[in-house]
Amino acid sequence: MSWMNNMRVAYKLLLLNVIALIGMLVIGLVGYFAVMQAQEDLNTISQTYLKGIFEIGRCRHAVRYAQVQAVLAPLTVDPALYQSRLDKYNGGVKELEESLKIYEDIVKDDAQARAQVDAAEREWSKFKAGADKMFTMKSPVGDTSAIAAHRNASLEFYQNEVMPYAVSCGDAILVIQQKAYEDSDKTIARSNEEIASAERNLFIALGGTVIILLFVSVSIIKAVTNPLSNMVQALHLLKDGDFRRTDLLDADRGDEFGAMALAVREMRQTISQVVHKTNDAANQFAASSQELTASAHQSAQASEQVAQSVTNSAGAVVEQQTFVNDAMEAINNALTSIDTLAKTADKVAEHVASANQEAAAGTEAVETAVNQIISVEKIVNDSALTVDKLGKRSQEIGQIVESISGIAEQTNLLALNAAIEAARAGEHGRGFAVVSEEVRKLAEESQEASQKIAALIGDIQSDTTDAVDSMQKGNAAVRTGTQSVERLRATFDSISTASNNVEMEAKNMVRDLKEVEKLTYIIRDRSEKILEKGVGVSKEMESVSAAAEQQSASSEEISSAADELARLAQDLQNSLQMFKY
Repeated sequence: MSWMNNMRVAYKLLLLNVIALIGMLVIGLVGYFAVMQAQEDLNTISQTYLKGIFEIGRCRHAVRYAQVQAVLAPLTVDPALYQSRLDKYNGGVKELEESLKIYEDIVKDDAQARAQVDAAEREWSKFKAGADKMFTMKSPVGDTSAIAAHRNASLEFYQNEVMPYAVSCGDAILVIQQKAYEDSDKTIARSNEEIASAERNLFIALGGTVIILLFVSVSIIKAVTNPLSNMVQALHLLKDGDFRRTDLLDADRGDEFGAMALAVREMRQTISQVVHKTNDAANQFAASSQELTASAHQSAQASEQVAQSVTNSAGAVVEQQTFVNDAMEAINNALTSIDTLAKTADKVAEHVASANQEAAAGTEAVETAVNQIISVEKIVNDSALTVDKLGKRSQEIGQIVESISGIAEQTNLLALNAAIEAARAGEHGRGFAVVSEEVRKLAEESQEASQKIAALIGDIQSDTTDAVDSMQKGNAAVRTGTQSVERLRATFDSISTASNNVEMEAKNMVRDLKEVEKLTYIIRDRSEKILEKGVGVSKEMESVSAAAEQQSASSEEISSAADELARLAQDLQNSLQMFKY
């Protein structure tokens, strides 16, 4: 019954209900018509036959009653009793006539019954005539013989004129009653046959309805239970993770089970694909978790290395700050020495100017020249000492400049190392990298300034050496000047020339010292900036160290989470092994 498989469940149930309704309707109609016919027969029996039999019975009773009253009336002496008997007789007559009238109305459509009623009425009329006459036969009073004769005469009249008609009237009424009984029996028999026929029809309709309902019910049950059983079996297989069976689901059916089978089949395909993809993803997830764990361990180690490097860099920066502080102190000392040297150079210039004046005046008098030469000798000695001090100060400045240059080189190297560590730190070291770059630039500028100062100091030392040589020559000239005026003049000329040179060199030295002082101030300012940047670098180092420690802690948490992910991936793989696809 493929048509049953293509019928929706609601229509199947509707079909079953319609068949049951039709069967119930047929059974109800058969029963209804049978009941209606039985009711009609019962109405006929009750309204026609039973009522007629009842009225006929009343007629027979009225005849017997009237007959008794009529036979007793002539024998009644008491007037009151006589009147009572007359009233009873009239009541019986009235009752009989009313009952016959009612029965006649009942059987008005039955000619035989009407003829029987007419015969009974005729006999009744004859009986009534005789009975009425008997009520006219009053009993005499007092005379016994007369009373006896009256009684005999009334009894004879009754026997001849009343009783035969009473008997014939009763027989006629009995015939009517027998016919009523016969008609009633026929009606009851016909009603019983109709009821039996209705019962047969009811059993036939009920049996046919039950058979049809059983057939349709079995078909519907099979159409419902078979796909349900297959569906339950398929779902149990899906529950157990077996996605391979597809023959249990009939998706070609046109009912809800076909749609359900199609949905379950598509769900099976979808879940199978999802499980397959989930299995692949779980494998990749497990591999990625292992890689993540390894990366997290490496990241933690790198973070520890970064933190260690930052700590080392911070120590180097602190050491650099110490060096810069020492350099600042040395620069301040150099500034003091340069200031003293400048003052000495001013004095030298003044002395040289005086020497030139004395040399000019020496041309006027040799004696005065000798004295002036002696004075010049003293001044030259002082100048030699001053120049010698200037040379020593220049050497100290050179040493300071070399120290500053070394500090600048070390600062440059530290800035380069800090930039490398900042690059390793990533985002956390970006600010530190900027500060390191500024420190490196300042170190390069300091190194360039130191080189310039070193060059200037070299020039000063060269000039100082020349000045010392000139002083020594002046001393030799002064010593030999006293021996010969000529030689004194020549020596004086040499002294004058040397004095001019010394004056020029002294001015140059003052100018150079001012330049050195200016550069030294620049170096001090740059050193202060280096110190400030070093403090900033130290703070950034602390931030980077804290960030590195935090990153190390995060890496450990990531490593722990990666281990947990690896465990979950393994659990997922173990769970997916139950599926078969």
